[in-house]
Amino acid sequence: MADPIALVHPGRVRSRRSGMHLRKVRTMFRRKSAQSLRSELASVDELIAAHPLSDPSIRRAHEIIESHGPGDTEAIAAELESLGLPSLDEVGTIQAEQTASWWRLHRRRRKLTRRLGITD
Repeated sequence: MADPIALVHPGRVRSRRSGMHLRKVRTMFRRKSAQSLRSELASVDELIAAHPLSDPSIRRAHEIIESHGPGDTEAIAAELESLGLPSLDEVGTIQAEQTASWWRLHRRRRKLTRRLGITD
């Protein structure tokens, strides 16, 4: 019986033992150059800078929220409003929607800096 992968993708050969494509295995062990890693790090830094959680108004709102004690929602809301910053609800929504992508970007950045041997 013919290999179903070979019928769909004639250029690929499947390893019988592992089930992985040999083309994928061959490229898996290639190392990226330092220049390529630096370029990727620069693009990740740009993405972090453009991320909604990097916005100065959100960062300032977080500072205000952290400076107040728990249960001080009225005072926090008043201070945020007086400074023209996003409300507690808006900050919470942004935080909930954007935390996963923020985490992934920083995780990718840490991996790249570790591979380049850069210490922060």
